[in-house]
Amino acid sequence: MHFLQAFTDCKAPIDVILRSSDGKQFGAHKSYLGTYTGGFPSAGMTSNSAEPEVVELEEKADVLLLLLQFAHPERPPSTTSLQPELIIRLSEAVEKYVVYGAMEACRLRIRCVHL
Repeated sequence: MHFLQAFTDCKAPIDVILRSSDGKQFGAHKSYLGTYTGGFPSAGMTSNSAEPEVVELEEKADVLLLLLQFAHPERPPSTTSLQPELIIRLSEAVEKYVVYGAMEACRLRIRCVHL
């Protein structure tokens, strides 16, 4: 199974695949999603299968990549160069999945765009 990762050197085991609305698949970690977000793991992510469960999400790949970068024990991505349209979509996903570490970064970036 081919999938992308938020960080290429991450050694944590992939136990869930998040599929974006534009068809990209991201390997993710239930433990990180549970730790760094308040919206995961959802009821659909509780399988104990040997194969990673695939979860379909409404967000596009660019948003999922950023979301997963915020949901890792790594330095979070910078939002300063994100285009306004992308930061709005990221903000919506951050609120939806309760990614506390990204909420303030998005709020500040939106504020800078509107000044």
